Amino acid sequence: MLIPPFCPYPKCVFHNPDHPKFPGCSGCHRWFSQDGSYCTASRGIVRRFRCKACERSCSEQTFRLDYYVKRRISYRRIEQGITSCCGVRALGRSLGCSPGSVSNRVSRLARQYIAAHERILAEVSLREPLAADGFQSFTVSQYYPYCAQSPY
Repeated sequence: MLIPPFCPYPKCVFHNPDHPKFPGCSGCHRWFSQDGSYCTASRGIVRRFRCKACERSCSEQTFRLDYYVKRRISYRRIEQGITSCCGVRALGRSLGCSPGSVSNRVSRLARQYIAAHERILAEVSLREPLAADGFQSFTVSQYYPYCAQSPY
């Protein structure tokens, strides 16, 4: 059962957990009240919530990775395919969906990874300088290294 962590409306005082008026405990549900539910074809019953400060409503789906998608696709299979060098078109074929759907899910995963990386970097400090010398990517072969000025 999902408990919404904050109000999704950016101008609400309960949007930012660091705001002084935000309820003290994390994971509490003091900022919202339940506001019924509705049924979808892909998710089944979805609960709705109403913010006590701004009176706006949201649903469980607002806080999900696959917000506003009409069809569920396994993010684990997409991640495994992308990390094993499977192309977007081939991955879409194996999942039974379009390459556009796969690209959409890959970009959603990438944003989550960037956010997680940012949180990790805030906690970790390097004790010595970091150098990445000679890092190259080969798009065709080693004779055609990828760089911004290259016509290939």
